[in-house]
Amino acid sequence: MQNAVVRARNIFAKLEAQGHERAGPSSSRGAPAARELLAGEEGDEIWALLLLMAAQRGGRGAGGALRGRRHCSPSTPSRWRRAFHSYYQKPKYSVLYAETDAQRALRSFVVDAFIRQMEALTDLLGIPVPERM
Repeated sequence: MQNAVVRARNIFAKLEAQGHERAGPSSSRGAPAARELLAGEEGDEIWALLLLMAAQRGGRGAGGALRGRRHCSPSTPSRWRRAFHSYYQKPKYSVLYAETDAQRALRSFVVDAFIRQMEALTDLLGIPVPERM
């Protein structure tokens, strides 16, 4: 779990080293392109990952975290990690080598969502995540 978070964070460190900002697809400029990306093969993988994480999360806030803890199996982080790695390790879905700003923004959003979910889970379980491994 720790390694997955550190590796995902490193994507943003590399992105910033290349001079790109950490942006999401919420800007109006990237919204139409994001819809197009989410309709294709890459979109199917993104939706699968986001829905997997959402299904196990249990809602927002402290109450949601407690519900998530009751329904969270020991294999949950492993399934998230496998789904995320399956997505981001494909060169054609690289955040770093995205062909357009819209692709980069959407892919950054996916990486950020994964980091946030894993950090919430590691925090809930009392597992510290180091900056480097």
